[in-house]
Amino acid sequence: MFCPECGNFLNDDQKFCPKCGTPVESAGEGTGSAGQGMGSAGDGAKNGSLDTVMRAVCGVFAVIFLLSAFARIPGIFRSLFGVMFGYLISSVFGFLAALIMALSTGAAAWKWSARLRNLVFGGAVLSVALKLISAIVQLIAGRIMFGAFVGGAAFAYWLGYVFVTAVLFGLMYAMGSAPVVGETKDSIMASMSEGFSDLSGAAKDLQAKQAEKSAAKQKQAAAGYQAPPAGGQTGYQAPPVGGTAPGYGVPPMGGMGYGMPTTPPQGRVAKKTDRSIWIYILLSFITCGIYPYFFIHSLANDVNDLCEGDGESTSGILAFIFLGFITCGIYRIIWWYKLANRLQANGHRYNVPIQENGTTYLMWVLFGSLLCFIGPFIALNFVIKNTNKLCVVYNQYNGLM
Repeated sequence: MFCPECGNFLNDDQKFCPKCGTPVESAGEGTGSAGQGMGSAGDGAKNGSLDTVMRAVCGVFAVIFLLSAFARIPGIFRSLFGVMFGYLISSVFGFLAALIMALSTGAAAWKWSARLRNLVFGGAVLSVALKLISAIVQLIAGRIMFGAFVGGAAFAYWLGYVFVTAVLFGLMYAMGSAPVVGETKDSIMASMSEGFSDLSGAAKDLQAKQAEKSAAKQKQAAAGYQAPPAGGQTGYQAPPVGGTAPGYGVPPMGGMGYGMPTTPPQGRVAKKTDRSIWIYILLSFITCGIYPYFFIHSLANDVNDLCEGDGESTSGILAFIFLGFITCGIYRIIWWYKLANRLQANGHRYNVPIQENGTTYLMWVLFGSLLCFIGPFIALNFVIKNTNKLCVVYNQYNGLM
């Protein structure tokens, strides 16, 4: 028997192709009357409906568990600064459980196929195990600190994880793509590897499309900047007498050959070029979390000046705080995502190549959180470095050094 999708040889007792993950029928089931063929068509329509249900349900689960993961971050820092190591361990495991469940269900909502069955189900099972560890550690920590078993509600939340995992298995079973069942260890590992490959390929395609959109937007903005207004005045692009117009892109990084202004243009001030992730962390700790808001306010103002005329605007600190609060932190992630994309889109304007974009930021925040929570700091660090690069050239071009 051979796989109808990729042609790989299969044993008669195999229900899934270990190479591509396609569900297959046994030889006996594959032969039948025309009536059976019509039944298969009906099953296909049924599976199509179940696919839609699967995506919708997983989308809801992904949002719920993502919010749950972010809601645990303040507790992690409270436990860290309060030297409550038992609760710190419990909070970390709880955060990882919620994040992995959110990523697993989010992957299914985004690109569901039978090839993802073991990857999604495996992530859900891992989340159940991590949540159980979190609940047990919380119970033990309460016993040690208060002399009584407190935190029993954590086990009720754990049952919620079990319920979600059961729902996922039930939906997959109804679609004929039940995970693990009838599969060997090798076929399960192969299926998970294929699932990773599918998601990785989809992510690369998405990033490529984002790059194409950014390139198109850059060309459109460049055309707008190079077109002088009526009357012949070139405004911001006007070169010094005897000079040559630099076009939309300003001189190469560090270059001084385009006739730099000898005095700063009216209303323009030098941009800060020495922002540092280490200073950010230190001052955040010293000011008990107040400094990050001043940092964001200053960063937003500088980026709006750097990218002036690109048709976008980075919202200020009030929107960051208010909308971040009512969306349980989701708006703040969107804010940083758009900021990283905006920096990359305007990099060519200053002849500064910028590789990282909003997708890079999201990947570091989500997956980098699994690396002892250093991912968000790495993401912030490249945003800071890219802003510093643009600020240096901005100051040079405007005679603000």
